Amino acid sequence: MQRIPNHQMPSESEAEQGAPRRGPLRGAKGRKVAQRTIAVLPTMFTLANVLCGFASIFVAAQRWNIAEGALPFGWTGFTLAAVFIFIGMLMDGLDGRVARLTRSSSELGEQLDSMADMVTFGVAPAFLAVQLAGVEAPFVAQDGPTKYFNRIGMIVACIYVVCAALRLARFNIDTADNDYPEHDSFRGLPSPGAAGTVASLVLLHQ
Repeated sequence: MQRIPNHQMPSESEAEQGAPRRGPLRGAKGRKVAQRTIAVLPTMFTLANVLCGFASIFVAAQRWNIAEGALPFGWTGFTLAAVFIFIGMLMDGLDGRVARLTRSSSELGEQLDSMADMVTFGVAPAFLAVQLAGVEAPFVAQDGPTKYFNRIGMIVACIYVVCAALRLARFNIDTADNDYPEHDSFRGLPSPGAAGTVASLVLLHQ
């Protein structure tokens, strides 16, 4: 076995420099896991937003199946459906704030936010309005004394849904526009504001 002269033996500092450093690697892995965990937080608020929209639609559809006095505070099904829209507005505001605080915004989050807004602030308010007005299927049911009311009500609801979809699509385009990076101003009425207007009218009616 060949002996290595002492002057050729690596010193402790040199050996440490040549040895793999496991500590920093482990720290980098921990930071990546922490970043992924932080990035999940805005997504959770966005998913809560879309679930509020679904709950609003579900409760509004069960208007005849909810017994009087079954809900807390003496609420009707329409009242609870409108409240779910307002909770969705709260979740929509929180997901943006959390994303900015944690610096975890992403293109996936932006697209998911628009999809959630379409359900909660586009479809749910229109469905709630036609349910409250008692609009029946105007183009497939037989003609009756309320056929024109049903048709007008359905057309108005469809216009609202289409406008909400166009508004959200335009918001996505503005996000990619360098002239409006922070959205300090809006072009048109924001979809949460429009949904809040419809939900407020429902609450006043109830």
